[in-house]
Amino acid sequence: MDLFQVYYKVYGKDGGQGTKRKASPTKFSPKKAKVSDDVETYPSLPTVTWDRLQLIKEIGAGEYGTTSLYNLTLENGDITEVAVKVLHDDTPVTCEARVLYELAGAGGAPLLYGVTSDPPAIVMEFIHGVPLFAVDQLEEAYEATVDAVYEFHAAGFCHLDIHPGNIIVDTSTSPYTAHLIDVGGSKKIPADTTGANDVKEIDWTSVSIIYDDFNSSD
Repeated sequence: MDLFQVYYKVYGKDGGQGTKRKASPTKFSPKKAKVSDDVETYPSLPTVTWDRLQLIKEIGAGEYGTTSLYNLTLENGDITEVAVKVLHDDTPVTCEARVLYELAGAGGAPLLYGVTSDPPAIVMEFIHGVPLFAVDQLEEAYEATVDAVYEFHAAGFCHLDIHPGNIIVDTSTSPYTAHLIDVGGSKKIPADTTGANDVKEIDWTSVSIIYDDFNSSD
């Protein structure tokens, strides 16, 4: 099966539920709760205090914010690496945090540990891997990306900003595992079929552009 057949096979599926990624073994399990739209206090999202975070290094800046690598001390005393994202222009963190919270790892999206205040930031799982086009086996990485996009959609969201910089590939798994990151522009898929297909097509068009770039680089 060539890569475009993979793309159309996935896009042609009926939208049944996909399988979410398993959570990383961090011993942290945020309590499920209704997420509030209150951008000032966001009381029902998990919270993390800055005194539990120790900066390691800045990772980089994206369209929606600046992300840095931190060590997070968990409630049981264990320490784990996390990505901490401070959004640009004082953008409230609740929208992106809510998407991560509801995705719960679907599409390889980072798991949410919580949100901070003063300054507000998103504390999430640090994804280990390499950017898509840094992978030697591009065909396997592309197929993993297709699987991740379908899983993302099955969880009820469209990413809407898919490009190689927002796809991290874990090459230590067999087959490869793709992670869709930077979900700040993601939206809920509409309930009506026409609207759902329209927004899904935005993601699949981005996937096909990646496919074209992949072929042109051969």
